[in-house]
Amino acid sequence: MPKSQRCLAAARCAAAFSIVLCATPSHAQTVAVLWDALPSSSEVTSYRVCIGTSSYTCNIHLASVAASQTRFTFAPTGGMLHYVAITAINAVGNSPWSPEVTFSTPSFTRPPDQASQVGVPITPLQLAVNDPDGSSLNLQHTGLPPGLSLNSATRQITGSPQATGTYNVTVSASDGLMTVSQSWAWTVGSFTSSAPQGGSCRNASDFNGDCRGDLLWRNRSNGLNAVWYLNGATFLGDAGVPGVADQNWQMAASADVNRDGATDLIWRNRATGENIVWFMNGTTIVGAASFPTVGDLGWQVTASADINRDGWTDLIWRHRTTGDNLVWYLSGTTVLGGAYFTAVTDSGWQLAASADINQDGAPDLLWRHSSTGQNVIWYLSGTTIIGYGTLPTVSDTAWRLVAAFDTDNSGTAELIWRHGANVANVIWWVNQANVVGSASLPTVADLAWDVIGSR
Repeated sequence: MPKSQRCLAAARCAAAFSIVLCATPSHAQTVAVLWDALPSSSEVTSYRVCIGTSSYTCNIHLASVAASQTRFTFAPTGGMLHYVAITAINAVGNSPWSPEVTFSTPSFTRPPDQASQVGVPITPLQLAVNDPDGSSLNLQHTGLPPGLSLNSATRQITGSPQATGTYNVTVSASDGLMTVSQSWAWTVGSFTSSAPQGGSCRNASDFNGDCRGDLLWRNRSNGLNAVWYLNGATFLGDAGVPGVADQNWQMAASADVNRDGATDLIWRNRATGENIVWFMNGTTIVGAASFPTVGDLGWQVTASADINRDGWTDLIWRHRTTGDNLVWYLSGTTVLGGAYFTAVTDSGWQLAASADINQDGAPDLLWRHSSTGQNVIWYLSGTTIIGYGTLPTVSDTAWRLVAAFDTDNSGTAELIWRHGANVANVIWWVNQANVVGSASLPTVADLAWDVIGSR
């Protein structure tokens, strides 16, 4: 029965009266304990109310109530079981404690503000609602972006936002005794871009706006940087990118950090732990900004991808000593939070790139083992591994998997390889974990040139 109707009769005392104990809702997030004394309250001189977090402990309240009152009000802590009993006192003595009423009220932790992309399925938002006594919870909402829905049974919000804007969301959870609510903002953005490159293709390594990924290079000897424009395995031309002579600055990834439709460059300083982004217009720097410094130089930026699918590029880190793997959830250069992936303590495994290999709309991680030549895909939903794929082993460990992006505007990512000794560069076309074609890219004889590409 509903909590507000749960009543238990107490034992009789020498004056031969009975007590009924009820927990009922009241205002201001409080609960009133009610009881009736029969045949007459005049035979009662006072009552005691025992409220505890376990049976008959009275460690929350052991309250005395005048004989003229048959009610005691208190504010329960949400998400915690409460045990309530009553005893009556008269001239003869105390009645036995009544049977306990056990109940809890809901607790509800406020979700963080949300940001999503119009038309893109969100990662299901699990609401942290708890009611330990197992009561059925009724969840109601207002203000959800169109296209999203709340399942009261699973306590999840799912769907694809269908309209841009900022929405003020309120969700209430009721167990029949008390209702608790939380509110937060939900921003739905669009990636339609007015950038001169026409970056609506959203390719994370498109520097000339043709919706095809381009290959980014850095020379570790002289600090020069360059980009190759590609159409699949066809080399269309190249251009210089501003150089950085200080080799402590390592180009870590390329991505559209500020969502202006242009590919930006992410850097990490291996001496100071500083992290910055160059905002680009093609190969021209139009601005720069800093991410938080990470002084532990064991951490390396290994990839960038929209892990939580809120429309903003996130940074993926790997610690070369501990094997920990971490994502920074970003809004531009602001770190909104972080989460760990599964740790990989075998330092032979190198996190090579991120791309949506299985075409489910979520980025995946590609790994290569520097000793065995094995190549593995983690299929992800957020930071959760939902499956694995095994690419062909490349036993010549001089081959490095250096990038993964869509070079031919086919809608699927290709894998780029560079050989560390014979200057060869190769592209693989893949379907899931199957290699369905390959071709050679132009060779680069100077081995000081490293491919950065899209990671």
